[in-house]
Amino acid sequence: MKKLRKLNAADEGTIAKVKNTSVGFLPQELAMGLTFAQLAKSSKKRGQREVADRQKAAAIQAYEMVLKFLPEATLTPRQKRQIEADLAQLQFKLKALGI
Repeated sequence: MKKLRKLNAADEGTIAKVKNTSVGFLPQELAMGLTFAQLAKSSKKRGQREVADRQKAAAIQAYEMVLKFLPEATLTPRQKRQIEADLAQLQFKLKALGI
């Protein structure tokens, strides 16, 4: 029984660590998506269509990744506002790229 309690406590600690990691992961993923969206815009202006398409795909992937993990993240109100603002900015940039 003691082993079971110990394992349960270890599992809860692991789950908490994963949730905390997602909090750090989301802003980084958004920053990467915003960067790729900006690079795609610049590449498109220079006529580098294939490069722009790859960069746009990477920005879309970052956007979708954040949307996937956001509901599971335990965020402070400040973190949530910042992530929502960054998501809106990325969505705006993606729309400007024709998404």
